[in-house]
Amino acid sequence: MSLPIARCALALGCLASTAWPHETKVLLRIGDQVPGAGKITTIESIEVYAGAGWVALVHTDDPVAHSVLIRNGMAYFKTGDPLDYPWGASIATLDSPTGDFAWAPMYIARLVGGTPVQAVVSAYEAQLMTGESATIFTDQLPAGSTWRRFDDMHSALQPHNGFLLRGAIDDPLADAIDRSFACVAWTPDQGHVNLLDVLALEGELAPGTARSIESVRGAEGQGCMGHDSIYAAWSCDLDGPADDDGCVYLTRLGYVMNARLIAREGSPSPVEGRTWGALEDLALDLDARGSWTLRAQLDDSDASNDEVLVHNGHVVAREGDVLAATAPYPLESLGRGRGVLDDHGHVLWVGAWHDPSTPGEDEALFVDNRAEVRTGETIVAGSVLADLEASVRSYSVDAEFSRYVAFLGILADGTKGAFLLDRADVEVYCSAKPNSLGALPVIQPSNLGVPSATLGHNFAIQAMFLTTSSLSVFFYSTDGPLALPFHGGTLCVQPPLRRTILKSTRGGMGYYGQTGMDFNDWIASGVDPTLVAGARVFVQLWYRDSGYPPPDDVGLTAAVQFRIEP
Repeated sequence: MSLPIARCALALGCLASTAWPHETKVLLRIGDQVPGAGKITTIESIEVYAGAGWVALVHTDDPVAHSVLIRNGMAYFKTGDPLDYPWGASIATLDSPTGDFAWAPMYIARLVGGTPVQAVVSAYEAQLMTGESATIFTDQLPAGSTWRRFDDMHSALQPHNGFLLRGAIDDPLADAIDRSFACVAWTPDQGHVNLLDVLALEGELAPGTARSIESVRGAEGQGCMGHDSIYAAWSCDLDGPADDDGCVYLTRLGYVMNARLIAREGSPSPVEGRTWGALEDLALDLDARGSWTLRAQLDDSDASNDEVLVHNGHVVAREGDVLAATAPYPLESLGRGRGVLDDHGHVLWVGAWHDPSTPGEDEALFVDNRAEVRTGETIVAGSVLADLEASVRSYSVDAEFSRYVAFLGILADGTKGAFLLDRADVEVYCSAKPNSLGALPVIQPSNLGVPSATLGHNFAIQAMFLTTSSLSVFFYSTDGPLALPFHGGTLCVQPPLRRTILKSTRGGMGYYGQTGMDFNDWIASGVDPTLVAGARVFVQLWYRDSGYPPPDDVGLTAAVQFRIEP
C-alpha cells in the first residue's frame, strides 16, 4: 500500500500500550475459598475451552460441599445440591465431567435421599441410575439386565450428541453379575438419553478376533469420545493367553458401526522391532475427525525406552528421545497422562528428563515437539513453575482453536493450583486517532485463535468505532513498531508498509462503523512470503474520515503486534 508519511520527528516509543493476555496466570489455588463450600484442599481436574472458558473439579474442607465443579471461577455444582430428578435426591459424590459446558454438563454422581444409587446426571437430572433397567433404550444389552455401576464417561464437545459410558450391568437371566460394557449414549434432547449403542460387552466376541472379551476397561483415560460424536475409542482384555490379551479399538459410529483394532498386546508397534506391551497403563484421546493418540508401553525387551506416545500410528515421543528442549538429555518419562489432541492435528503431552545441572527444572508440557510450559522457566504470578502434574485430567488444550493450555502444578513459592497459558503472543500498542464523530477507534485481536503459519483461519482482527461506509485497509509490516505523527494521528507501523484488501466499513456499533479480517487467511494465501513462523507482525487500520478537512481526512486505529506461531 502506498501511504504518504509526514516529514516530522520520530516520537520516542509508543504513546500507549495495552497488553493482550498471553502470560500464564493462576485460575485456582489450594486454599482458595469457594463461596458456600469451604477452602480448596485438592484440585482433581482441569479442562479449558475456546475463549479461555474452563472447568475444574475441586475438593474442599466442607463436610457437605466437599466436591465442587467450578466453571470460570464460579461454583457450578457441588455435593449436597438437590436434584430435580429423582425428587428428594441430592449429590453425594461428584466425578469430573468432560465435554462442552455451554448447555447441560453430564457427569457421574452418587446420590443420597430415597434409595442411594449411582447415576449419570445431566445438570440436575439423573438420566441413568443403578438398579434400573438397562434395556429401555436398546435391545443390544441382554433382556432383563440392570445397571450395576458406572465407571467413567467421556462427552463429545457437543454433549447433546452423545457420550461414551463404561461400567457394568447385572444380567440375571444368564446368572451373570458385574458384566462390563462400553456404550455410547445418545442425548440429542438437551441431555436426555434416548438411545444406546453398545460397543463392547464382556463375554461377547471382540471385533476382528475369535476371542471373547474378558473385561472392558473402565479406568480414566482408557476410553474417550471424539469431539464431534462420530468416533469412540475403548480398550479391553481378552480371554485366553495373557501375552496377547490387551486390545485398543477405534469405533466409527453410525447406522453401521465399524470397530478397528489400533493396538494389540504382542502385535507390531510403530517402533521398528518392538511389539506392544501389556496395554494396561494407557491413555487415549480423539479429535473431531477420528485421529487418535495412544500413550502406552512397548514390550519389556528394553525398559529404558518402552514408554511411547503415538498419533495415528506414528510416534510423537518416546522414552529415550532427545528433543531440542531436553538436549543433550533423553526423555525419561511421559507421565500418566494423555496426548491431548486439538482439532488441527497438534498433540499436547507431558515429558520429563534429568539434567544434573538443573534439578527440578526437567519437566515440560509440549505441543508436538515444542516446549510450551517448562519447570524452572515458566513464570506464573511472579513465581517460577516448580512441578507439573502428569495425570489424565491434569492438563488440557482448547480443541477448537488450540490457543489456551490449562494445567495443574506447583510454583516455587509453594502455590499449588490450576494455571492457564495463552499461547498467542499478541499485544495492542500505540495510540488511535479520535475520529470526527468524537469516538476513539478500537483495534481488537481475537481471544480465540493463534496467529499461525499453518492453521489458515481463526485469528481475527477487528476494528470498531469507525466512520461508516468509509474505505478502509489493514496495513502491516514485519520491520517493527513506530510512533510517528501522521495526518493528525500516529503511524504505528515501521515502513515499508504492506496492505491487505481494501474494504468499506459497515455499521455495527450504534452509528459507528466497523471492519475486520482473519489474518491467518491472509498468511495462508501466500501473497506475502515474509509471513512465516517466528515472524513478528505489526498491524494498523487506516480508513477514510471525511469529517476532517484534507489532508487530515484520515482515520487511524492503534496497532496490534503478534508473533506467528508454527
